[in-house]
Amino acid sequence: ANDGSSDVVGYTPGSGPGVWRPTPPHFMPAAFTHWRYVTPFSMLSPDQFRPAAPSILTPGYQADLDQVREIGSDTSASRSAEQTMIAFFWAGMGGNFSEAGQLNWAAEQVVRTKPLSLVERARMYALLNISQADAAIAALDCKYEYNFWRPITAIREDATNPDPTWNSLLMTPAHPEYVSGHST
Repeated sequence: ANDGSSDVVGYTPGSGPGVWRPTPPHFMPAAFTHWRYVTPFSMLSPDQFRPAAPSILTPGYQADLDQVREIGSDTSASRSAEQTMIAFFWAGMGGNFSEAGQLNWAAEQVVRTKPLSLVERARMYALLNISQADAAIAALDCKYEYNFWRPITAIREDATNPDPTWNSLLMTPAHPEYVSGHST
């Protein structure tokens, strides 16, 4: 209670190169805009681990964008079947877990091989889920601090090679790209 997780925070998407805005095909409004203000469990503040800002001016940016354009396309001919299955697994395909559920499931597999008491198991799950909650808070702090556009927008509006019809294999989440929420 009173940690900010149910607060409503105003947010207006930006415009122009590098700036997040709602993405096709559904153009959903920004999600979880208030989570950057949620009181963390173990971090000192939501921005405690905030990395440097991303840049579309770095030498590797165009190469990265081109790789996403090729492999991440809904019609990619170069993405392997295994890469497609991995993408759907981490996206939480039907009948699968969310990211938090996947980590809890993996922890359960480890716990089954260890002689832990009920209290030790409960502590392990509490620490795992506290770290996941704080990671989400930190990720959303970064996402809304930098407000970086999604690949679908970058590819469709690429200054050197725009593809206004490009679509991604997976539905694009309704929040800025950087940092990766799955990675955190």
